[in-house]
Amino acid sequence: MDLRVAKRTLSVSVATTALISAAVAVSPPARSATFQFTRTYCNAGSTFWISCDAFWEGGADPATALWSNGTNSWVGTTRIDPANHHTWVDGNCIPNTLFTVKVTVTDATGQSITATVPGGRACR
Repeated sequence: MDLRVAKRTLSVSVATTALISAAVAVSPPARSATFQFTRTYCNAGSTFWISCDAFWEGGADPATALWSNGTNSWVGTTRIDPANHHTWVDGNCIPNTLFTVKVTVTDATGQSITATVPGGRACR
């Protein structure tokens, strides 16, 4: 008779532990009070080459990033280092053209920040 009581107690403990684990797994990511860009810039590299960088603080990790531009087609593949809150893009550009790019960073909770980065004359 004592063995059956012990089995029931063990079963309840395992079920309780499973429920606590499930509750922790669905908790939303922690969000920092501020989510903002700290630095954005673009640089003309060698002939026909341009690169842009953006750094941010806050938000909930991990974040994603997307770079885009209006009419020029130089924007390459977006790269991101979420641990260091840094994203960058580079690519070919048309000499003596004006350009502006836009970067959007979205945190793990879906909150987004966007910056427009004027670059002036892209290539030499």
